[in-house]
Amino acid sequence: MKSLLYKVISFFFPHYCLGCKKHGPIICTKCLATIPPPERDLPRGIYALFDYRDPLIKKALWNLKYGNVSELAEIVAPLMHNEIIEILSEEYALLEAKNIVVVPIPTSGDKTKKRSYNHAYKIAEAVVAYQNKIIGQHWQLVDPLIKIKKTQRQAMVKGRDKRIKNIQGAFSIKKEFLNKIPVDAFFIIVDDITTTGASINEAMRALKPLNPRHMFGITIAH
Repeated sequence: MKSLLYKVISFFFPHYCLGCKKHGPIICTKCLATIPPPERDLPRGIYALFDYRDPLIKKALWNLKYGNVSELAEIVAPLMHNEIIEILSEEYALLEAKNIVVVPIPTSGDKTKKRSYNHAYKIAEAVVAYQNKIIGQHWQLVDPLIKIKKTQRQAMVKGRDKRIKNIQGAFSIKKEFLNKIPVDAFFIIVDDITTTGASINEAMRALKPLNPRHMFGITIAH
């Protein structure tokens, strides 16, 4: 009985690489390098590191989102950070970007309690920690959005128009942040997965009253 239970726990909450099965992180460096970048077109103003159709990244994201295995956030943080730096320099010509504010997509209070953390916040936190420790230039992690509307899981909603309608009006700015963020801030919105871009676009709409200089979104997979 113990052996069966251990196998079940190990399957869903592994202490080994999901790719090569070697003991260690949820995805080792070698296996991470095999995951392809997104092959489908991304929504405008949104970027992603990997193709969500890859079985390895799909399983790893399941563990991050539902399995309480937050180490994936720290594993992908350097890659996401490098992608952000490239976007800033190539798309916005900002080699020394100032007032960078990293914003996670919010989840409902019920989901956060159930999972014990917001997975998007964990990703954003890891990216900011990497930037501030390794690079030394200070980025700010801010959690200014709150989910004010109950929605269906976006993954369960079929069709772009229905996803947009499902998430429409779901986010709002917390009152305490209305006058605390610099007017010329550059917002980078972080989430785990994007499909139609509806959640990130809705976050951008909600953040507009803060008068950001620019905004774009980035996720682990598309």
